[in-house]
Amino acid sequence: QSAGKEALQAIRELMGPASVFLSDKAIHSLHELVIEHWAVAYESNPKDYVDTAKKLVGEATFVVLAEAKNELAKWTIPSMPVSS
Repeated sequence: QSAGKEALQAIRELMGPASVFLSDKAIHSLHELVIEHWAVAYESNPKDYVDTAKKLVGEATFVVLAEAKNELAKWTIPSMPVSS
């Protein structure tokens, strides 16, 4: 659980700078991860902690990656026709 707490602290520290690059939905997902993880880390036994933390991280990762993919798609430069 201590490694999880260290990871949680790292997420909290990076959330401010990351908010410049992340969508509101992705930031909300990370905030939810922090809030829910906090409760799980202090209220559950090690097995429940691992199972729940894995689920929470998976959900947050899915949202952040989906949002990043959507944002990158907006910036994709259309391919130029090749001249002969």
